[in-house]
Amino acid sequence: MIHVQREEEILANKLVAFSSSVATRNRPRYRDIWDMNWLKTGDNLRIDLLGSKMKEHSVPPSLIDEAAVEVARIVHSSAFSTEMRRFLLPKMASETLDDPRFMDGLAQETEHLLREAARGLQEHI
Repeated sequence: MIHVQREEEILANKLVAFSSSVATRNRPRYRDIWDMNWLKTGDNLRIDLLGSKMKEHSVPPSLIDEAAVEVARIVHSSAFSTEMRRFLLPKMASETLDDPRFMDGLAQETEHLLREAARGLQEHI
C-alpha cells in the first residue's frame, strides 16, 4: 500500500513552507504559489491541520500575515516568471505568465488564501 497525503494536508504544508520561505529565507518558494491555488478548492483549508503543521515546524502564525503582504510583489517579479517557466509548457506559460489579468488574479487569490488562513488561525487560537 502506498500512503499519500490528502490535498488539504499538502495545502497546509505549502502554506507553512511558503510563509516561512518569504519571511525567513528571503527566497520565496515560487512554485508553492502556483500549487496552493491549484490545491485550494471549496472548503479544503483546514485550520486545525494548518495550526498543527505550523507548530510541528515551529513557524509562528504571524509569518502567514507577512507572506500575504509580500505575495503580490512576488507574483509580479521577473524571478517568479522565470522560475515558473521551468515547469510550464510554452503554451501554458504564454496563456498565464504573459497575461497581466491572470497574474493579477493569481496574486489576489493567493493573498486572499493567506489572509483567510491567518484569520482562521487567529480564531482557532
